[in-house]
Amino acid sequence: MIYVYAINTIDFGEKILTSVSEFRNQLINQEDPDIIIRPPHSCILLETMRRDRGGKKLHVMFFEFCLACAHAADHCEWDGDFGGFEPGVFVVPGENSFYWGIAWKQCNNGTTFVCCEIELPHLDEIAFKKYRTRWIGC
Repeated sequence: MIYVYAINTIDFGEKILTSVSEFRNQLINQEDPDIIIRPPHSCILLETMRRDRGGKKLHVMFFEFCLACAHAADHCEWDGDFGGFEPGVFVVPGENSFYWGIAWKQCNNGTTFVCCEIELPHLDEIAFKKYRTRWIGC
């Protein structure tokens, strides 16, 4: 599943997130055994994610996840733009796995969109729009 939350503007902290493009590049590099990923994304975390996702190339699955998030955000009135920073990646631990999430801000009104593979119940109270859809990648 994919859960998208539209919440009021978050105007600080986005610089601590790894950008979508940087995270995807780290996943691609992880496929090359000669390249070692440095923290904050440890090889152990990425290896666990690969195992949990049936061995499919993680960078391909992550790209599919990002596309699915963009499509789902359309249902929460996302206008298709990014305001101020490239979408950032966060990882949420869950039962027996780690789950991807991305967050971004819309230019025209600053709405922050948070998209995750698992439900984030703490956002239910502050979200003014929420959408859930099935993701074929999982």
